[in-house]
Amino acid sequence: MEADPTVKPADDEIYISEIIVEVDGIRETQFHALRFPNRSAIYPEVIGRVGVSTVPPVASMRQLFVAEKFRYRGIGSQLVQACKGAARRDGCEALNLSLNPMNHHLGRKFYEPRGFSLAAEFADGDRCYAINLKRP
Repeated sequence: MEADPTVKPADDEIYISEIIVEVDGIRETQFHALRFPNRSAIYPEVIGRVGVSTVPPVASMRQLFVAEKFRYRGIGSQLVQACKGAARRDGCEALNLSLNPMNHHLGRKFYEPRGFSLAAEFADGDRCYAINLKRP
C-alpha cells in the first residue's frame, strides 16, 4: 500500500507497521515503530522494532529495540502490546521472552510492570519471562 503524499502526519506521530511471514507452520510477525522526521519527509525512519514467533499455544517475543533518543515515550510498550495482540490473534495462550544476564536488570524493570513474570532461570544466566494471555 502506497502512502498518500498529501496526508502528512503530525510531528512525532508514531506509526506501528506489521509484517507477517509464515514458514512451516511458524508465523513470524515483525512490528516496526515508524516516525516521519519532518512534514516534508517521504519515507519514515524506523525508531523501534520487535519480533514475535507464534506456534500455538506459545508465542516468543524477540529483540525489542527502541532507538535511544526515543526511549521513555511509550514506544516499547506499544510494541509489546502489538506482540500480545498478535499472539492472541494466532491462538496463543502465553507469550515468553528471554533476558540474558547483561540486560536482565533493565529488562525486568521494563517487563514486570507490563504483566510478565519470571518463569525459569537457566545455568548460563539467561532468564525466561512469560505472561498468561488468557487473563482478561
